[in-house]
Amino acid sequence: MNFRDVLELESRNVLETMQKCGQLLKHLPKGRMSVQTKNNRNYYRAFDSEGVGRAITKNAKLIEQLTSRHVAEAAMKNAAYNAKMLDEMLRNYKVYDPNEIVRMLSPAYQNISPESIEAMGFPYLLDVNDETSAPDLHPEHLTQTDTTGSKRRSKSELSIGAIYRELNLSPSYEDTIVLPDGFVFHPDFSLYCPLHRKKKFQEHVGNLTDPKVLSLTTYKFTELVTFGYYPFEDFIFTFEDADGNINLQEIKILIETFMT
Repeated sequence: MNFRDVLELESRNVLETMQKCGQLLKHLPKGRMSVQTKNNRNYYRAFDSEGVGRAITKNAKLIEQLTSRHVAEAAMKNAAYNAKMLDEMLRNYKVYDPNEIVRMLSPAYQNISPESIEAMGFPYLLDVNDETSAPDLHPEHLTQTDTTGSKRRSKSELSIGAIYRELNLSPSYEDTIVLPDGFVFHPDFSLYCPLHRKKKFQEHVGNLTDPKVLSLTTYKFTELVTFGYYPFEDFIFTFEDADGNINLQEIKILIETFMT
């Protein structure tokens, strides 16, 4: 997701906020409040739209209603200001992610190296779709077979699959998640959790000392969090060390704790 995508997402968010605040205000009484404190007690007065005031008790429903109105009006006003500012920014926005710039250029300029893009401070994402393909799209990558005959990409995935079987869990392998910006993500293991009434997933990552693996993982993580998928609540990431080893006991604890 580039910065323009973030701007567009925030633009949709503020418009939705304005709409919801407007709906809420239709059902709230108009007016304002003041409060004075005497002898450690609060004394409230409510004023109607004509400015006529009256005393109200501290437990009056009107206090909550006028508070909600005041906050909703402030949220709506600020959202309207941000909507105008974001609209102007989007009209004048220029792409600066080199991955996006290369895609817009003529074929003569398509052969940029990952090193050049990374030197500009960006992960190399021109092959991100190939890196996140589902098993039916790239079956040649499924080189490992477990005791049930299921195909997996690595021995680490075989071991993690065995943990799920030990726990009597039956996750899906490389489901498809399409995020609102069009990014397609295929987590290694997905599991529906009845208690939380949603599907959670696990992504197993290789050696993070590899800059390409780190860049791609960071990109996935950013995408997920941007669109409301949160670590330990919606997904877990597990890792290998520099020698390609994994801590299966630790992963088992993570699965038991956060995937069920």
